[in-house]
Amino acid sequence: MFNVAGKVLDRLMIHRIMHRVHTSAGLNSDHCGFIPHRGTVDAAMAVRGIIEENLKQTNCTAVASLDVRGAFDGAWWPFILHNLKELKCPRNLFNLSRSYFSDRTASLRGNTLKIEKPVTMGCPHGSCSGPGFWNTFYNSLLNMDFSHRTRVNAFADDLLVLIRGKPSLYAENYAKQDLKKIENWARENKMHFNENKSNVLLVIKKTSGDNRTLNIYLNNKRLEQVAELKYLGIYFYSRFSFDRHVDYITGKCTTIINMLAKSAKLKWGLGHRALKVIYSGAIEPVLTYGAPVWEKALTKQNNLRKYQRVQRMMNIKIAKAFRTLSYEASCLLAAVRPVRLAVEEKVRNYKATHNNIE
Repeated sequence: MFNVAGKVLDRLMIHRIMHRVHTSAGLNSDHCGFIPHRGTVDAAMAVRGIIEENLKQTNCTAVASLDVRGAFDGAWWPFILHNLKELKCPRNLFNLSRSYFSDRTASLRGNTLKIEKPVTMGCPHGSCSGPGFWNTFYNSLLNMDFSHRTRVNAFADDLLVLIRGKPSLYAENYAKQDLKKIENWARENKMHFNENKSNVLLVIKKTSGDNRTLNIYLNNKRLEQVAELKYLGIYFYSRFSFDRHVDYITGKCTTIINMLAKSAKLKWGLGHRALKVIYSGAIEPVLTYGAPVWEKALTKQNNLRKYQRVQRMMNIKIAKAFRTLSYEASCLLAAVRPVRLAVEEKVRNYKATHNNIE
């Protein structure tokens, strides 16, 4: 939607703004989206760490997942500029950003009709600066004065509010107070959280008998309480196990392999080289995504067998072998490492890069 020169200026502007913001430690550390050396796994690991710490202290955790209506289209420009001032953005970059947001219109053209409307919110589609401006917009929400029992985690427009309490009634009361603050913030900044798509999860120990229904409200509507919560592609269960995530991933990969089976027969169709490329580029990344978060789930033999069953299906296609082939033999004939080793590699690489281990 922009010409080349416009995109070059757009990228240069947001790079200089983000460099200034990061060097001054202006952004909240609980935000992981669109930030160098941080990703979805880091956000999910932070959530896991908070829940684990609460469980060690015999506290339950109420996890409220809030959905932003319109997402990037809901960023109000005057508030973005206000936050740039708060982050002490240099005057020349601030003036350039203010000019960037001025005199924008949305137009619709028909055969003989043209309609134009001034635009005052939303990160421009196709822009390089949209993610950076969204981070400055969301930063004030993460810096709010929440209670000492509350932690907030965000990745792009995905927002989790984690409240600890013992019993769960305490977590419910603190959640009501802090969600009211978030409602007021959204109202002041012309933003709306979709209460119909938001929900809440109560994470407790398996031996705990505190399994009451939470009455937490957003925009005067009670949030639906769920037994499992999907955050950044990883399922968190109310008993803090990742068995449901293993079922979801293995089911997804089984569907992909069954679709490939239509064109990868024993004596015709896709060859073993093409199938091996598909496995290494499309199936193994799905199987190992977020491994540092749910690695302990594979210590259960039941979950490990589910993963091995999926890999064996693909190995048989790669090796053009018969269905009676065992799992270990299929890995050898297909020249594919066992999925358990692939998961361990992901975990060790993550720990090495985040703990400065050689």
